[in-house]
Amino acid sequence: MIDLTIFTVATGRYLDFWIQLVNSGEEFIGHSVRTHWLVLTDQREKIPTEIVNKLGPRLSVVPIEHEPWPYPTLKRYEYLLVAKDKVAGNYIMHLDADMVFVDFVD
Repeated sequence: MIDLTIFTVATGRYLDFWIQLVNSGEEFIGHSVRTHWLVLTDQREKIPTEIVNKLGPRLSVVPIEHEPWPYPTLKRYEYLLVAKDKVAGNYIMHLDADMVFVDFVD
């Protein structure tokens, strides 16, 4: 079993993209990968209840302030250091919020 944390910064309108990323990941990531989702966002309250319930303890949300582009992407590693105690497992992957899985990953 592989334990993977997928780390994403999703502020402003990028939270909507992150929701699509999570849904595609849950569809295409294989059962041999235990996925933990770590999202840093300024809109915790806008994360849909169905995603919160579906992911349960596999979801960590860390609040950050929204800043104009390009600061959120430039500061991604600073944010990761702030949230390092939320990283679970032996692998970490950063994905931009506007990415999606399009095929099976195992």
